[in-house]
Order: sequence, then structure tokens, then C-alpha cells
Amino acid sequence: MRSVGPGRDDRPGSAEGTWDLQQNLLRLADPNQGSQVFVLLSAASDRLVLKKLA
Repeated sequence: MRSVGPGRDDRPGSAEGTWDLQQNLLRLADPNQGSQVFVLLSAASDRLVLKKLA
């Protein structure tokens, strides 16, 4: 996966990362933003609903 967001100097930057889906938990990890975990609430061909875990 490729993550895009503010870089260290506030200019847009991108980084390669990884993702892992186990049951209904989606974990995204990249060197800039660290690891984020989401609960997959629903998935359809036109909509993905996630809830971010704190």
C-alpha cells in the first residue's frame, strides 16, 4: 500500500506501507504514521465503512 499525507516539512509525501486484515480488524502500518487499527463494519462494492480504534 502507499500512504500519502503531510511530510516532515508539511509538504505532501508518500511512503510504502503494509496492511493486514484478520477477522474484522484492519491494521495499516507505514513508516510516517506508524500503525493504525480499524474495525471493518461493512463492505460493499461502492462503500467501505471503518471505525478507527483509539
